[in-house]
This record gives sequence, structure tokens and C-alpha cells, in this order.
Amino acid sequence: MNLSTGQDEWLLGDIRLRIRHDASVCIALAKDGYLRELGARSLSGAAKKVEDMLVGVYLEESGEIVERGKGLDVVLSMDGDEVVLMPLHKS
Repeated sequence: MNLSTGQDEWLLGDIRLRIRHDASVCIALAKDGYLRELGARSLSGAAKKVEDMLVGVYLEESGEIVERGKGLDVVLSMDGDEVVLMPLHKS
């Protein structure tokens, strides 16, 4: 996942990510990424976890990754103590 724009921008299909309960999501990802032996949190590990979830949902919904496809809206949120990613289905 790359949040920069311009020449370093890299897009994965046409995904629009929304985050609900953003503080709770960040806290859960930070706790999950804590490495006791280093006494530190791996932000890249947390970003990789979200990226893997995005790829899984995208492929499940779309079948393949393509640019300029139909687009997919997803929500990153909390379900109890677990970070979950769900597609938003528009009616």
C-alpha cells in the first residue's frame, strides 16, 4: 500500500477504501504488529496485513485485478476485537 501521489503512486485495481472506527482499527493493527523482542511496532507489517485483505476481497469480488474496472468500495472496520474488510454493495 502506497499513500503517496505523483510518480511514486501505485494503484491496485480501482479500490476505494473507507475506514470506520479508525482509532480502533489503528490501535488493533498496532497491537497486532507489536514485536516484543524488538520492543517496537511494525507499521509495514500492519500495512501488509491490510494490503493482503484488500487483495483477497478484490479477487473474491472481481475475479481479477484490472485497472479502470468497475471499481470496488470497501470498508475497513472492527468486528469485536478483529479488524475486518468488507465490500460495500451498492443497490
